[in-house]
Amino acid sequence: LRQTIILFADPKLAAQTGWGKVYFSAGQGIETKYRILTQAEQQQALADRSYLSAKELIYLKKFQVFLEDSLGSKTPGNFKLLGSRALAENGYAWLELNLATGHLHLLAKVLWCKKEGDEKAEAGLSVLAIHKDEAMKVEKS
Repeated sequence: LRQTIILFADPKLAAQTGWGKVYFSAGQGIETKYRILTQAEQQQALADRSYLSAKELIYLKKFQVFLEDSLGSKTPGNFKLLGSRALAENGYAWLELNLATGHLHLLAKVLWCKKEGDEKAEAGLSVLAIHKDEAMKVEKS
């Protein structure tokens, strides 16, 4: 239903947005939506200070506990995505994970991607950054 609403509300956004599930070390699938970043968006995202790099997360102890409870790992690192759209290898993607406690936004690098026929696209991604405001909200609670 959400896909249909987005399609009618904004066809351009629907054309670049994928829907699927991400799999971290816990093995459970987490619903997510994602989109491919353009070259300009990649540069902007990597320079954006509203995201914390994966290395900066080591200082946020409560957030690490939250990540372990939600994703099965204190440092998400690499994960697999099964989704409706293929991603360009060595490109970048923006992801919105739908967790029980709310959304978690990530920036990730696409390590590999494959899609055969009508099957779902399968991609390996590496977390580069997590949204700072979401991490700090958890850390302060």
